[in-house]
Amino acid sequence: MASPGGGWCLIESDPGVFCSLVERIGVKGVSFSEVYGLDEGSFESLEAPETNRKILGFVFLFNWTKDNKRHGEDSREPIDSTDEEAPFFATQGPLCVGECESSDWKEVVRKEILRRVEEIQARGEELRFNLLAVTTNPLDNINKALKEAQRTAELAAAKQSGEPLEEGESNCLPSDPKELEQEWERENARRCHDFTPFVLCALRHLAKKGELLKAVHRATEAAAAEEAAAAQTARRGKTSKGGNAARRGAQEAARGGETARGWETARGGKIT
Repeated sequence: MASPGGGWCLIESDPGVFCSLVERIGVKGVSFSEVYGLDEGSFESLEAPETNRKILGFVFLFNWTKDNKRHGEDSREPIDSTDEEAPFFATQGPLCVGECESSDWKEVVRKEILRRVEEIQARGEELRFNLLAVTTNPLDNINKALKEAQRTAELAAAKQSGEPLEEGESNCLPSDPKELEQEWERENARRCHDFTPFVLCALRHLAKKGELLKAVHRATEAAAAEEAAAAQTARRGKTSKGGNAARRGAQEAARGGETARGWETARGGKIT
């Protein structure tokens, strides 16, 4: 998506932003979850039974590094490329990254992402990465399971006593997925809201009351104190490392001196 200035719009790599984006273009039943590690356990935890979701794919995000090569010049050919005109993507796909069975495709993808991370870091281009898992929407699965359970319970109750279930017992949804979606909605509303008038109004009131310069000085002093503390901590770390090295060197030298004196004494004893 292009910005008015002709460049690319920056999209925050947040699951809530991506969920809102795909919902706006009409995608249903899909959610996003942040992946915090590339080990097997991190991937397996995304599909734990209590999560009520299934992994559909991954979105690997990292800062693009500008170079002089034309796009696609050194990229691999898509496995189903055609001569017809196709929509432009950063890399045309799908791409074959390895052979796998239907059950272990996530392990192949995990190793490929890990390989790319190590390759990019080895070139010294980027150290920050974001990995999002594209999953089924847990709320859809929960709603479906609840409807099935409700229907089963109603049929059983009708057979036994004919009394229906209490409404509160059949409509209770786990709070975590709903609360998460509500929090995403609030965060996205804050991202889209223009706070400029509020900030300007607050600055004008601070200036009228003579508090603006004081606030600027306090913020400047706090930033300087924070930088000084960080620099002092770094110096202490270096000094500690240097002191430890010096102590180790002195200990090695002392042990070496004791060994030399012992050897000279032994040699002298033999001569005597």
